[in-house]
Amino acid sequence: MNTPARLHPVSRLLLEQAAAILADREGDAEVRLRSVAPDEPTVQRLIGFVPEAFALVLLRELPEGPTMTLPDSFSARLSTGEWRLVPMTAEPIFSAAGALALDMYKNGSRQPFETVAGRSSIIAAIRDVLNKGGQLEGLQMGAPALLAVPAESYGAAA
Repeated sequence: MNTPARLHPVSRLLLEQAAAILADREGDAEVRLRSVAPDEPTVQRLIGFVPEAFALVLLRELPEGPTMTLPDSFSARLSTGEWRLVPMTAEPIFSAAGALALDMYKNGSRQPFETVAGRSSIIAAIRDVLNKGGQLEGLQMGAPALLAVPAESYGAAA
């Protein structure tokens, strides 16, 4: 059985670098993140959580934001293949990326912020709802899935 990945904390600088890479549509973001992240699990966590955190900030700031039920957990797979819900607070990148996203939304350029948020599965689901004629008011969102990091990495939270 594989040993769970160690969840390295990330610095504000690394998050800013990751957001800049994810905001740039040129080149392969995953390859570029490998040049700044300490290991592969951190690369996958940056790819998975930074856009989702940005998306949730964006949705909370919309006029319909207070009427929506937004996810507070994500799904991760155990080594047995079973899926578990994990609180987003168990992922250090999520909280830190949310703070960066809010700062960028309030004080920064909206284009990079929106590009990063646009990479999220949450925004993809919102686009799907809107393209099918749905509305955001009262929308209830399910938990996004993180495929690359095993649920065991989150210890008792999983």
